[in-house]
Amino acid sequence: MTEELANPTTKSELLAQMAAERHALVRLIESLPMAARLTPLVEQQTIKDLVAHITDWEAYVLKRIRAAVMGEHLPLRVPDGDWDRINAEIYTANADRTWDDIWHDFERTSAELRLEVEGLAESDIFDVERAEAVIGIAGEAVVGYVVGNTSGHYREHADDIRARLA
Repeated sequence: MTEELANPTTKSELLAQMAAERHALVRLIESLPMAARLTPLVEQQTIKDLVAHITDWEAYVLKRIRAAVMGEHLPLRVPDGDWDRINAEIYTANADRTWDDIWHDFERTSAELRLEVEGLAESDIFDVERAEAVIGIAGEAVVGYVVGNTSGHYREHADDIRARLA
């Protein structure tokens, strides 16, 4: 079972947590031979598929931040709460892509998201009242949204990989 990460209380803590959890995931993946990265772990999903899944959710966070900066409103991705449907769509959209293509997107998207978070003010990240202006979603501080789609997501799937390989 994944131990849930606590939300950091400063931007520097958030960035450090993102980097540490990402590093742990990358180290785990890179310790595996390519064949293991492409072999189904459960229900046909491979490590390649998990990396594509993580990248897609990071890209969605980027889209929300960038849209909010431009004054645009993006609809919620999962307004009906059907996460399985969305995740199945992500799987299907990426199933035929190569490992190198998926990994390149993971590296690029993670770096871009980190830069976006670095550019946010502390109040943008931690003040609940700023959330709608920053990500277009009111009611929860941006920190929880970022953790859920970066460091928390990295840890969740690193734990999944470890459990499935055990």
